[in-house]
Amino acid sequence: MGDLKKHGLLLTVMATLLTVKFLIVPVFIWQEVMLSDIYSQEKRLAKVAKVLNKDGQVSELGQQVIIDLAAAEKLFFPLNSESSFKLAQQQLIEGFITKHKVSLTNLGWQSATELKGSALTRYQVSIRFDGLFVDIVTLFAELENHSPWLQIAEFNLSSKAQSSDDLGYIKGGRAVINLYMNTTKVNANVVESSL
Repeated sequence: MGDLKKHGLLLTVMATLLTVKFLIVPVFIWQEVMLSDIYSQEKRLAKVAKVLNKDGQVSELGQQVIIDLAAAEKLFFPLNSESSFKLAQQQLIEGFITKHKVSLTNLGWQSATELKGSALTRYQVSIRFDGLFVDIVTLFAELENHSPWLQIAEFNLSSKAQSSDDLGYIKGGRAVINLYMNTTKVNANVVESSL
């Protein structure tokens, strides 16, 4: 017991150090872990709040994409059998040509091309015609403005008998018109119902 009293100060220091090592240090480590966990949770919460704030914007953009997609779908012809499609479009083009008093000398279909990366098939019709320059320009304008879209891909015009008051006429004009048809069935009700 005398040895204990002789080393009492050292034993007290040792007991204090042991208390600090096994009681106080773990509490500080636990506090650091808890603070780090709270910080990471606050960070996640801030990200979630940011996403939730942008959710309204995303919803608006989604609605705009649906509207734009519906408008784009109107540019293309709906899925149809090739023969029915060609007959209907040939009658349409001939109707436009007759309406504008242009004389059709030849109309021929080229082979269809599936467009990779999209659900579209491109049909091309080659036409030859004669008529007044002014009438042909208005014909081309009406074809280009038609919905579904009739794209004038190529044309070759040679004007004859021009004067200061008259643009003349076209003899043996040629044009290639592209028509695009969906290769999948598009249901307009799905687009409208999602609005």
